Amino acid sequence: MDKTEGKKVGAGEIWNRFPKFIIGFFVASLVASFLIQPLAGSDSVKAINGVLDQYKNWCFVLAFTSIGLDTNFREIAVAVHRGPGVQHRPDLLCGVAAPVRRPVRRPGPGPV
Repeated sequence: MDKTEGKKVGAGEIWNRFPKFIIGFFVASLVASFLIQPLAGSDSVKAINGVLDQYKNWCFVLAFTSIGLDTNFREIAVAVHRGPGVQHRPDLLCGVAAPVRRPVRRPGPGPV
């Protein structure tokens, strides 16, 4: 969509760009709070949550492992050592580039 002066964004465009998973999350939260807990009872819900917490933790670990596998630390290190160009790469500045500011040690014989 082009940005033009004086033109308003329609409801259809907002709906097309809106992330629909937010609605699903909201509905699931309402169902869990107002239907499942009163019907199943507090003790049953606590037992189910105890089991699901293990799966939640594994999903969290796998998600961050996937992010790590997709990260190219060599590219980040080169960009950080290159200098001022890093300010144009927000993905490198947001918590990823800061730990990599130290010089990269290359394997091989040390100083003679």
